[in-house]
Amino acid sequence: KGTFFYEDGDKYTGDFVNNAVQGTGIYNFKTGDKYEGTFKQNMLDGYGIYYFKNGDRYEGEYLAGKRSGKGKYYFTDGKVYTGTFLNNMKHGSGTMKGANGDKYIGEFRNNIRTGKGAMIFINGDKYEGDFVNGQFEGKGIYSWANGEKYDGTWKNSLRDGEGKFTYTDGKTEVKKYLNGEEVVKK
Repeated sequence: KGTFFYEDGDKYTGDFVNNAVQGTGIYNFKTGDKYEGTFKQNMLDGYGIYYFKNGDRYEGEYLAGKRSGKGKYYFTDGKVYTGTFLNNMKHGSGTMKGANGDKYIGEFRNNIRTGKGAMIFINGDKYEGDFVNGQFEGKGIYSWANGEKYDGTWKNSLRDGEGKFTYTDGKTEVKKYLNGEEVVKK
């Protein structure tokens, strides 16, 4: 155990093995960030908590110096992501709770909602289906809090193509859309 002061202003206090940062310790960055956790061969590796100067916080797994594995990221604006990370990005399955109460449960790729997922809105509405680049894209079902729902295709989070509406009285109607606008036959 010991403390090492780096020339650039960083400071490490913790375990060393063969003059390398290895084991558990606390690393204070000159930027104001701070990491408490495990290290392997001078890198963040294993479980740790990273405190960002801006108030964000990450608790979870690291691999070779990057957030990789399971973790939880708390944003200063109130959002919270719980799920898997790869190379410092949300990647795989996870849940993102918005500061306003909206919640996404599903797949992420490179920090973006992409794949299968569900968006649950604070007003009671819900979308379940395909996401591409954070947008409703492909096949999906949007259910309104009042009981109505649309089951059809989406593009850029707009109804696009054919879909079936189910109204609160149980009646159904098939409609066609283009860029969110109903295509009406004349």
